[in-house]
Amino acid sequence: FSGSPTSGDAPLTVNFTDLSSNNPDTWSWDFGDGGNSTSQNPSHQYTSAGTYTVTLTAGNCAGSDVNTKTNYITVNQPAADIMHVHDIVVTRDSHGPNVNGVGTITIYNQNQQPVANATVYVTATGPTGGSGSGLTGSDGTVSFQTSKTKNPSGEWCFEVTNVTHPTDTYDAGSNEVTKACESGPVFSLTNPRSAVALLPDQFALDQNYPNPFNPSTQISFTLPEATQVELVVYNMLGQKVSTLVNSFQEAGRHTVEWNATNQDGQKVPSGVYLYRLTAGQQVLSKKMVLLK
Repeated sequence: FSGSPTSGDAPLTVNFTDLSSNNPDTWSWDFGDGGNSTSQNPSHQYTSAGTYTVTLTAGNCAGSDVNTKTNYITVNQPAADIMHVHDIVVTRDSHGPNVNGVGTITIYNQNQQPVANATVYVTATGPTGGSGSGLTGSDGTVSFQTSKTKNPSGEWCFEVTNVTHPTDTYDAGSNEVTKACESGPVFSLTNPRSAVALLPDQFALDQNYPNPFNPSTQISFTLPEATQVELVVYNMLGQKVSTLVNSFQEAGRHTVEWNATNQDGQKVPSGVYLYRLTAGQQVLSKKMVLLK
């Protein structure tokens, strides 16, 4: 007899062909893994890795004979898929005055196909943060939410610290992005999207949006390097109304929301306000209009 193929990855289906002479009319196959057949030319699937001895007993009215092929079939453990972080999208979710950060992570394999049942471990930073883990769905994605806070200062960021899977192997070096903030990717471990390419090259303060506004507006700024940052709102008399940021901030783009309240959480009246950004020795200011 013969079998084809005689080696391959599990699960391996082998087609056996009876080559006996003298016109046998009975066949008894032992495939070596506990499986058997009485067909003349059976097919058999090997589901586990290993080396298998196959025996055929063929018979006719004159008797029977046995042919054994030792270690005839070799079944290999299939190579594990290599998975990586394909994308990280960071947004924020508002429920009245309460706001939280949301990070959605997508895991792909080496064929750019989504990986289900991968356990993704993340660390979140920003107005609120922490660490956690979650399981990807059939589309390869899993979402994380931070705890809620009022009047958040700064932007949320999510970083993948590890990925595990029952069969697939995580290759952090293949990540398309490893950490991202609301303003976009922060850094990657791969060359195409390097940290240097993703960081802004200048200190800048954007015009708030919307402007005029009611009841809240967003203020964005960019930092070419990490530094101590202060973002303060003043009225037209030069009096401090609210401090939106007063902390060390990473390089990148940051967005802060002001809900037109003062330091005590009380609503401020309509009018023109100044917002001033101080980062190290650099200072920028712009005007905004609150209309009620």
